[in-house]
Amino acid sequence: KEINDSIKSYSARYEMLQDSIEEEKEHVKEIEKLKEYMQTDEYVEDVARSQLGLIYPDEIVVKPEE
Repeated sequence: KEINDSIKSYSARYEMLQDSIEEEKEHVKEIEKLKEYMQTDEYVEDVARSQLGLIYPDEIVVKPEE
């Protein structure tokens, strides 16, 4: 009976580890996508606009009154 309990315990642990591995693989995929995005002109433009407040020379910015 102790052996069966041990087998069940190890089996449950194995399943948890398999799930954890799958989650980490998904996380790696997300990081790779982000890495690719960060190498695009679109990312550079987004950062320039949001963090530096830059605009194109022919652009008109309309801000709401506070």
